[in-house]
Amino acid sequence: MKYLLLFTFFQTISFSQNTSDVFTYLDVFDLQYVSSPQISPDGSEIIYRRMTFDILKDKAVGNLWTVNANGSNHQKLTSRESEEYGATWSPDGDRLAFISSTEEGSEIYIYWKNTSKYAKISQLEGSPSNLSWSSNGTDLAFTMKVKTLAPVLVKMPKKWAYIFHTFLIWGLYIFMFYIVKWAFPETVNLPFEALLIGFLVGTITISATNGGVGIYPFSVSLVLISYGISKESSLAFGWIMWTAQTIMVLFFGGLSFLVLPLLNRKK
Repeated sequence: MKYLLLFTFFQTISFSQNTSDVFTYLDVFDLQYVSSPQISPDGSEIIYRRMTFDILKDKAVGNLWTVNANGSNHQKLTSRESEEYGATWSPDGDRLAFISSTEEGSEIYIYWKNTSKYAKISQLEGSPSNLSWSSNGTDLAFTMKVKTLAPVLVKMPKKWAYIFHTFLIWGLYIFMFYIVKWAFPETVNLPFEALLIGFLVGTITISATNGGVGIYPFSVSLVLISYGISKESSLAFGWIMWTAQTIMVLFFGGLSFLVLPLLNRKK
């Protein structure tokens, strides 16, 4: 039966004939073919998408056609010349749902078989697809891409507290540079930009090496030397900064290691 129906489709569609025996590239636009045939629930009628080619737009286009199972009453479903596709029969076979393009985009249409009337029933933001009737024929389901925000995989519990403490910690590091500059007569008059640059260069060396051992004091001293500070005072400044930061990290890190488990246990 399936092969007989397909044979009937091809018999009922007329192909334009070229008087030439040679098939040329322009003959492609004269071809027509059947796509997505759907048999009515009672098996008496078939709806399918009749595909042709638009030579001006250089693409395939399709409209919905119906034909009886015996090959009779072969006709276009609607008078619309726009794209039509995705036709599906209602469970009792008295209606057809299909999708058609409009000036606003693709929309869902309903065709009533008894009256041959049809109407648009949607006003969608996107293009619908995969129409499916409910078992009682009262509802239609479809798929459609919608614009949504990217999902949040991890939500920071205390975002603003985290941001505040981050700036506080970096500010205290810079403040350490300001405090240490008073340890040497040569560095007392250092401008703030020298301290800031020294802090940034030192931060890069710590992130690039294992704790900045050796390279942190040397890189900070290079910055201070560029501002006219002697090599000896610059290196001493760098070593004091690195030693103070290392002791602070070890002390407070060790303290946190001991205290935090006790605090978390109470929670």
